[in-house]
Amino acid sequence: MAKLARILRVLGLGVIGVSVVGTLIGIAQGCIQLQSSDLSAGDEARIRGRTAAEALYDVGIGVVIGGGLLVASVVVKRRAKE
Repeated sequence: MAKLARILRVLGLGVIGVSVVGTLIGIAQGCIQLQSSDLSAGDEARIRGRTAAEALYDVGIGVVIGGGLLVASVVVKRRAKE
């Protein structure tokens, strides 16, 4: 049981880490798209909005899945001690 708790903890932290990396990549891609000089104000706003939404989705999904795995690791670890 302790080994399962450790695996769940590592997976949870890994998922959260991957979501943060995905967020950074999404923001970087948005910045690259904004460097084009022939964008209208509406296009800029659309790109910024899409980039912000993608970043929030990445972090949110990572926290929900990773957080669930971390909670599961705590539950498994406590049950192993009983």
